[in-house]
Amino acid sequence: MLFALDKGEGNLKLRAYSKEKTNFCILFGIRGEKMGFRVLAGIGRFFVSLIFIALAAYSILNWDIAQSELSGALANWELYTGYIEGVSFVIQNLLTVVPLLVVLGIILQVCGGFLLCLSLRVRLGAVLLLCQFIPATALYYHFWFLDGPVMQRALILFLKNLSIIGSLLVIISLGQGETSSGSSKGKASN
Repeated sequence: MLFALDKGEGNLKLRAYSKEKTNFCILFGIRGEKMGFRVLAGIGRFFVSLIFIALAAYSILNWDIAQSELSGALANWELYTGYIEGVSFVIQNLLTVVPLLVVLGIILQVCGGFLLCLSLRVRLGAVLLLCQFIPATALYYHFWFLDGPVMQRALILFLKNLSIIGSLLVIISLGQGETSSGSSKGKASN
């Protein structure tokens, strides 16, 4: 048995349904299956955006820690790959611009996170977040260089980030969804 809100005569009423094909949308008083999926997609985008907004806030409030973590990650990469010609040179140059890289990461996280959170230009927001998140994932969670429990932890965090990257790719592919039933056919929704 399912319960649903019904907007009858200006009042909200709770009704019970026992039909087999009663859909989730009825529970929220939303007419139509497509509208229900748009609501769910909006909630999902909001949840995905929270991690990026929180990371940006953490980096702003803990500026020195954010810089030292990035410097440490770059130094680790130099340690593991410094024997490859040219890699050490690139990493040394990146180490000189760590504050700029932290600022760039914060800008991408804030802009992309708020675009997703507010459901504005969600594809652009997801692309901005991917531009920050893919390199950060490879930079911080390089499990292939590690051993033992440290490797296992880095692998789990790497896989968690891959799932977030997957959700951003789904957001890019779907955008906001249809704006109305049938009226946006042929238009790219963003």
